[in-house]
Order: sequence, then C-alpha cells, then structure tokens
Amino acid sequence: MLLYFIPKLKDNPFIKFLSKFTSSIWFIFFIGVLIVCSEVFAIEIYVYYSIAILCGLIPCLLCNDMTSAIPPFAMGYMSFSRINNNTLIEKSLFANPTFINNFIVVVIICALSLISRLIVDIIFRKRVYQFPRQTLGFVILGIFYILGGLFTPDFNGKTAFFGLVQILSIGITYFLFFYLIDWRNHKKDYFAYLVITVGFVAIIETICTKFNVSELIYGYEKNENFFTGWGVSNNVGGQITFSLAGFIYLAITKKQPWIPLLLMIITLFGVCLTESRGAMITCFAASIVLFIVLLIVTKKMQRIKNICALGGIAITLGILIPVFYNDFFHIFFDRLIETIKNSEDLNEFSTNRILLYKEGIRLGLTHPLFGNGWYACKGEISFNFATGFFPPRWHNTFIQIFASCGIFGLLAYLFHRFEFYFTFFKKPTIHKAMICCSIGAFLCASLFDCFFSNVGPGLLYGILLVMLEMSYYTELSTKKQILAYNNKHAPIAQLDRVLGFEPRGYGFESYLGRHKDKL
Repeated sequence: MLLYFIPKLKDNPFIKFLSKFTSSIWFIFFIGVLIVCSEVFAIEIYVYYSIAILCGLIPCLLCNDMTSAIPPFAMGYMSFSRINNNTLIEKSLFANPTFINNFIVVVIICALSLISRLIVDIIFRKRVYQFPRQTLGFVILGIFYILGGLFTPDFNGKTAFFGLVQILSIGITYFLFFYLIDWRNHKKDYFAYLVITVGFVAIIETICTKFNVSELIYGYEKNENFFTGWGVSNNVGGQITFSLAGFIYLAITKKQPWIPLLLMIITLFGVCLTESRGAMITCFAASIVLFIVLLIVTKKMQRIKNICALGGIAITLGILIPVFYNDFFHIFFDRLIETIKNSEDLNEFSTNRILLYKEGIRLGLTHPLFGNGWYACKGEISFNFATGFFPPRWHNTFIQIFASCGIFGLLAYLFHRFEFYFTFFKKPTIHKAMICCSIGAFLCASLFDCFFSNVGPGLLYGILLVMLEMSYYTELSTKKQILAYNNKHAPIAQLDRVLGFEPRGYGFESYLGRHKDKL
C-alpha cells in the first residue's frame, strides 16, 4: 500500500526481495511449517500473530499484492492442536478469555489489512475490476443456503446465519483473491505447490497423532481414537485428496518427473495411515485417473520414464502397504466383496451411512422445496462430532443440500457446478485440467463425507476456483509478454487483438512484467 504513496520504494532491494519471497513457493512451505508447529506443539497464539504480521500487515503495506494471504487461508484450518480443542478438553486455550482477546486482535489485524488493501487498490485503479465469472452461481446458491428450511417450524435466525457461514466458507476466498492478487504475474505451478504442502501438513500431523506426540511433550492422555486438533481421520484424509493433482502437474511440467511421483507414494501411504476408507478409495481411484492422464499428455521418451516410475510406485506400494498396514487388503477386497452383498452389511461397512442417507432423503421429501434447514440432522442418527453451532451433517453433498435446502437448493448447487465446468471447458489447458482434478477429487470424497460443508476445506476450494478462472488470463499474459518482447514497438491494444485477449479482472502495466529475465 505504501508503494502507491512512495513509488521509490519499488526500487528498494529489500522491498523487491520481500515481494518476491511472499509470493514464492518457499513462503508456502514456511507457512506450512508454522501450521504444523501450531498443531503439534500447541502454540496457536504465537503462530496466529506471526501469520497476521507476515501474511497480512507487512504485505498490505510493502508488497505488490496479497499472494501471501493464500497459504494461511488454505491451511489455517489445520492449526488447532488436540490439547487445545475445546470440544475435547474443558479447560482448553480456546476457553481462556486472554486467548480469546488476543485472537480477536489477530482477526482485526488480518481483516483491516485485507480490506484496506482492497480499498486502496480500487482508489488507485491498479486493475480494471469486473465481477468474477462464477458470481451468479454463488449468489443463487447463497440465497437458498440462507433460506434453507423456509416455511418449517425450525427456520429461524440461527439456521439462516449458518447458511450464510456455509456460503461464505466457499465463496469468500474466491472473491477476495480475485481482486487482491496480481494474476498477470502469478506462477502457474503455485497451485501445485500449495495443494502438495496442504497434503504433507496433513500427513505430518497424522504421524504425530499416531505416535501421540502430545502425550510425550505435555503428558497428555493417550489418543486412543484418531483425532487431531481439528478433525477425525476423515477430515485429515479429505485434505490430502486435494494434493494428488499437484504431483501429476509437476510430473508433466518438470524435467525430473520421478521426484513428484516418488512424493506421491508417500502421500498415498499417508492416506492409508489416516484409515479413512472414503479418502483411501477416492485417492487411489483419482491416482489411477491421473496416471492415465500423465501417460496421455507426455511425449514418447517422457512417457517411457513415467512408465518406469509408475512401475516403481506399484512395486513399492505392493511391498509397503501389507507390511505397515496389513488390514488393507482385507478391507478393500475380502470385506468389501462380502459387504456389498446386502445393504445391511454395506451400512455397517460405511459406519451407518446408508441409514443416514435414507433418513436424509426421507426428511428432504417432507419439505421438498426449501428443505428442513441446517439443523435437521440430529446427533442420534448422525455422528456425534458436532458442537453447539456446527450441527451434525448428512455426509454426502447432494443429500446434505437436498435435506437442508430442498430442490431449489439442489438446483442452485447444480448451476454452481455447471459454471465450474463451463470455466474449465472454455479453452482448457493442462494447468486448468489439474486444478479441476484437484477440486474433483475433493468433490468425490465429499460424496462419502461432509467436506463440502466444512469451513476449512471450503476456503481451499474457493482458492482453487479462482485459480481455475484466472488460469486462462495468466497463460495469455505469458504469451503477451513473449510477443511484446519480439515486437517492442507494437501497441498493447494490437497485441490484445492478435492474442484474442479480453481483459477481465485486471489490466497490464508493462509488456514484460516479472518474466523479462526468462525470455
């Protein structure tokens, strides 16, 4: 923000370094380390103040844009430690008035940083602003989220407010970063490193939970049931599903594909450690699809290298999984074949989800237009992991929306999905395809669980949506920079016509931008 008032600061070496670092992949890794430390060592307040200053206040004043705010929005959900989870521990940190006051200060710092930067950007007309392409879908879906349960006795301010929270959880990052990020200079592989970091943060926290690190450090009671500070095994597995497409994108675009594929082995093994059956099924099915895509889009010699790498993956998994998780084949072969023979066994295998789905459909049919509201799912028929504000969920996106918001809500969600696919199929690229695969794996996992209705995954979902939409302009930006480099005297409007570029969401201030040294 100060760069507008003191233009000479742009030439300061420290300011250049700061802008470059906060928008780099190394900053993503750095925030990932902070998140892990917060969850494992229960130092939330120190991490939150660090994030507020490093990702909010300093970039707001001294950086070119607010790319630094993306990692904490994507991973902040995973920062809560088990020892400070107020749903498990009565005298947790989150029940301490001093902590609550400090947390409010952190929220105010972050909010003021984001809002003030947005206002100043608009005043100085740095970009030409328009509404994002998927705005209509969000507006319609938000309306029926808020009206969920209308004309029923249970409809009140609480359920309407929860509907507002639900739509904000998936929409706030989409709209916020559409305006606050300078997408013309945004690196295309940023999304890959972001989702990979999210996956590895979840895996590291899974390992620490399995080995009861909190017991070793604080003398805390042994964790008999898998529960991190922010979720059960299914929540952790759901976060990992985002990461798989990131590995394949790097395998396609980088010279050494075996490195991301090797890291993908660790990720798949990490999914097994969570013991989340829905996440494991989704991840292994998504991996097969992504491997096929990898073989199709790569060239001959690269394809041979990838086949060799995939062979190594198959052999490694075949050896490691039975050794470290000997119930794997029992769960996915013997038991699965037995349980699909009748619905009662399948219901037992799915932890009563079949009965839950039937009850959700039955309840939705009682008020088919606007549904029964967000609090219609009771603890006795669902899973007892709800708090006072967050109700039990139906563990399936379509049933959740139908039971809560009725047919109108379901149609609004389908329109939202239509806008998503339309955004992809308008000039699709490998970059856009991998972002879609990342979102698609998350949506498939949401068919077995309530990820789409959780606030944390919803924030990352919104980030990936805006990256998908702006991917098209980022690629045209790169082409424009190359063309301008070869035609230095060509008017920028003429370059727009040659490339078929239609500015949407930002304008260009220079020909070469940040990629000048690479051309």
